[in-house]
Amino acid sequence: SAHAWVTRLRLEAARRLLSETSLTINEVAAHSGFSSAEYLAAVFRKETGEAPRAYRRRHPPRLA
Repeated sequence: SAHAWVTRLRLEAARRLLSETSLTINEVAAHSGFSSAEYLAAVFRKETGEAPRAYRRRHPPRLA
């Protein structure tokens, strides 16, 4: 469905931001189109099986 497609795009953006930037979870949510960090966390956990913070710990941003 269209909603699932948009959600998938938002999750891809969130994953990229989590692994490539030092943005806060709130900022990642806002930049990837989620209405709140809580909603991002709920959708992220449902789709990936882990919280955004856990994902970031496994994929830390490479800061220059």
